[in-house]
Amino acid sequence: MMVIDLDSHSRPRREDYVIAPEYEHLRPRSYTDSKGNIRRVFDNKIISVLTAGEQQISAKDGKSNWRAAEYDGAVRYEQVKEAGMDFQFVSAATVGMFSYIEPQAGAAFIRASNNFIHKTFMKPYPKMFTGAPQLPLQDI
Repeated sequence: MMVIDLDSHSRPRREDYVIAPEYEHLRPRSYTDSKGNIRRVFDNKIISVLTAGEQQISAKDGKSNWRAAEYDGAVRYEQVKEAGMDFQFVSAATVGMFSYIEPQAGAAFIRASNNFIHKTFMKPYPKMFTGAPQLPLQDI
């Protein structure tokens, strides 16, 4: 029996988005607050928070590469194999994140996210990964 993971998210780093120059100012960014929490921001909205406590638990469990697996296909491939999975669907980090901005900018970021998934996971490991593409729902 094949083991298939249908809900796995990628989290490209800021530099992983290949985006048109006119949208550079919107590029997602991360910062660490005074408590050590990592906050990801897009369009002046916090889209995710990784608490300092979550980071410590992961480090204690020996899962230091879990964050790298969100943007590094080779790391993810090894983790998925080690977990005993045969195939994985990879989707955008925060589904819908780019659906609440101006349609052309949203489409540009969605395209960049889908291209990232293809280049990073699907192309080098076609027998292990496929993408679950995001669509620009504000103007389909």
